[in-house]
Amino acid sequence: MKFGPVKTADARGCILAHALRLPEGRLAKGKRLSTADLRACVDAGINELTVLRPDASDVLEDAAVARAAKAIAGTQLRVAKPVAGRANIFARAAGLFRVDAEAIEKLNAIDPMLTVATLPDRQPVVAGRLAATVKAISFAVKGASVGKWEKRRAPLRLAAYRKLRAGLIQTVLPTTRPTLLAKGVAQTEQRLAACGAALVQQQTCAHEVSELATAIAASKKKRLNLLLILGASSVCDSRDVVPAALRASGGRVKRVGMPVDPGNLMVLGQLGTAQVVGMPSCARSPKENGFDWVLRRICAGEKVDAAAIAGMGAGGLLDEVQERPARRLGKPVPAAGKNLAAVVLAAGSSRRMGKDNKLLQPWRGQPLLLHVVKALLKAKQAGLLRSIVVVLGHERMKVAKLLRGLDVVPVHNPAHATGMASTLKAGIASLGSEIDGAFVCLGDMPQLDPALLEQLAAAFDPAAGKDIVVPDCDGKYGHPKLFGAGYFDDIMRLEGDVGAQAVIGANRASLALVPAGREVLFDIDTPAQHARSSSGPHGRAGKPALWRHI
Repeated sequence: MKFGPVKTADARGCILAHALRLPEGRLAKGKRLSTADLRACVDAGINELTVLRPDASDVLEDAAVARAAKAIAGTQLRVAKPVAGRANIFARAAGLFRVDAEAIEKLNAIDPMLTVATLPDRQPVVAGRLAATVKAISFAVKGASVGKWEKRRAPLRLAAYRKLRAGLIQTVLPTTRPTLLAKGVAQTEQRLAACGAALVQQQTCAHEVSELATAIAASKKKRLNLLLILGASSVCDSRDVVPAALRASGGRVKRVGMPVDPGNLMVLGQLGTAQVVGMPSCARSPKENGFDWVLRRICAGEKVDAAAIAGMGAGGLLDEVQERPARRLGKPVPAAGKNLAAVVLAAGSSRRMGKDNKLLQPWRGQPLLLHVVKALLKAKQAGLLRSIVVVLGHERMKVAKLLRGLDVVPVHNPAHATGMASTLKAGIASLGSEIDGAFVCLGDMPQLDPALLEQLAAAFDPAAGKDIVVPDCDGKYGHPKLFGAGYFDDIMRLEGDVGAQAVIGANRASLALVPAGREVLFDIDTPAQHARSSSGPHGRAGKPALWRHI
């Protein structure tokens, strides 16, 4: 194969290397030049062309990629008609795309003029998804190179999902909310449907070994391929409720725990012919976790045993975890799968402060509101928060200017004059569907401590029915308060100058209290309080300026 400039008169039958624009039209690159093409070039004053002259043994690009793609595409993969030196390979069905990475590396080393790029190994795909593409870099490829590709065993295949029958058992504690159970069913159904499986049976039982063992044993009559168990409390030992109940029912525990985060607290077992998975609590979230990895492999017909689980550590630190610190670094953080946000109420007119907006007034070196926002930003940088929403209203342009350049989302509440409820609702309404809970923070409480946020988040456990968390100072509820997403609808029904205290009062069984100091009661409302608190931890009197509910 020769490449380079030739006289136009000698270029008949050659392949044009670069596109040409002529008075009578355009010659595309890659075109085999005809006598008429050359005449048009001469008429345009072009006496030299850069072309490629294939040797007799060379294979033109489309033929080369077609042969190469056909050679490497295994079961359940379709090769499309080549275009411009590219042949795409598509999935024929939904399943896991499998690729031998070592074999792909060897193919790409044969000849740099012929390449293949693929999706990652075990990438879940739907029917029609592009899985790989074979591309010729030049307009022709050596025939010997194509021949080497054809001698290799196909490194690509699709493990199509099977139509499995699955059952779900959820265990409950006295504090387990019905909404939590409904969420478990909904998320499980969605995951199974994506893998071609169906949830044919679901039930609940007490979070006790004997009760769960009875439910597991009864599932044998349902002819299930897969039994899923979602416990009210996470598994922390091989003798915990879920694995113990599986053994008591006559089943076998293959492994407790997996090296994928989130999803560490998973149980793998067997009950007759049915595979059993004790799901981690993060499976109630739509975010990808270790359970997804296991479910996909089972539905794709792959062998999933203790060795397979042990091999999942490389790449097992999922994207979501990069936003969270590790549990055992001395800082309590929320459990895997909990996506938390913060809503800062900063829309009030601060009438008791006089003509000045108290949030913009200096307090120990910087505006009052910045103390709150910067504490939240530290928590976000540590991975505790997904987002920070600041609700603006009174003098919103001035407050927004103060927040410029900070990693927060300003939200305008045009109805701020109607009272606190509208500001709270504006903040909650702005949160994404992926948020599992939100801290409600007041903009005038400058002693907010990131360490307290971590303690509140650690106590937030929807799986155990504790999804309202409040700091407690000598029997008084302080701020911030943490509400699970299951209460967002209740908050959105609030009206007037009230906060979420009514939501707490109606759901005290779900309340978790975290002991805290007087800083959780301390806010500033009047010029006198502002003056007193400008020195000392709680002002000169050593007392909180004011405490109020939201």
